[in-house]
Amino acid sequence: MKILFCNITYMNHYVGNIEEDIPHGGGAWIKKHKDAHEKWNFLNVNGNCYGFVMNKGDQFHIERMEGVSRQEAQAEDVTVVWCALKPTEDGTQETVIVGWYEHALVHRYYQNSFRSPFGLDRDFFVTAKAEDCYLLPENKRTYTIGRAAVDGKGKGYGDREIADLLQRKLIKTTTPLATTIHPLQLVDFVPTEGHDQKLNMIVTTEEIIRI
Repeated sequence: MKILFCNITYMNHYVGNIEEDIPHGGGAWIKKHKDAHEKWNFLNVNGNCYGFVMNKGDQFHIERMEGVSRQEAQAEDVTVVWCALKPTEDGTQETVIVGWYEHALVHRYYQNSFRSPFGLDRDFFVTAKAEDCYLLPENKRTYTIGRAAVDGKGKGYGDREIADLLQRKLIKTTTPLATTIHPLQLVDFVPTEGHDQKLNMIVTTEEIIRI
């Protein structure tokens, strides 16, 4: 079974109405413009949904999914889980599952052949039949997902340990930083915050990724 976790901005409905459904979280562009390409991720367009997720680089590394080679341009029958930072009552945020696509087609490169009902061309990475796309009601978005860049070993402890080592001069700012994760934990983009420490290397059971 192929599963892909994607981090997107937080919205209620994802059908393009940003006047009443303002995007929360995400990168600097989203915060500045109060807009996001993923605002249409659950809009039914002629029986299909078109999913966008911000990606670093010019391609999705779909070969990290089981049974997909580096030469293939698409990965079929993928379960795509959409995650977002949900604002909480105490002013903090937590990453929750907002919905998912089943039997999705994931493209290696951005596609831009979809035109929204508003006449705007938009990019997307994922397509699926609308009947296979499930958006959770806001009160059902209770399953939290840890983000490596935020949670580390648990609620930012990894970042604190690195900061402590720097303060005690046991490491330098030029010291390479590496972590180990399971291949299924790999994603192409993770939003970061000011306190997050950038890694130089990720080691899985299958590969070494230099950042």
